Amino acid sequence: MAILYTLCGIGGVLFTNVFTPADVAVGASCSGYGLLGFALSYVITNFTYMAKNRPFQRWFLLSFSLFFFLINMGSNFRASYFESENLGHQGGYITGILVGLAISE
Repeated sequence: MAILYTLCGIGGVLFTNVFTPADVAVGASCSGYGLLGFALSYVITNFTYMAKNRPFQRWFLLSFSLFFFLINMGSNFRASYFESENLGHQGGYITGILVGLAISE
């Protein structure tokens, strides 16, 4: 889990640096969004297995991951006083999805 957290943080910072090289992204929020992305990839890869044992679990994890991501992205765009690097969040989320798809069976 610590490796996933670290990889998502690095992925979010690199994603920010690729698209906005003048900005600096620092913080743990990229890694937090990466964990949400990992939860989404876990649901995607184990969708049929979760339907057999616990059908409510897959819909809860799927809706939780997407809802939390969309609400936070919307609140960051709306609030002008809250300077948050959305590209870092999105990069962490994408990194979490890709790492999750790579290591999930």
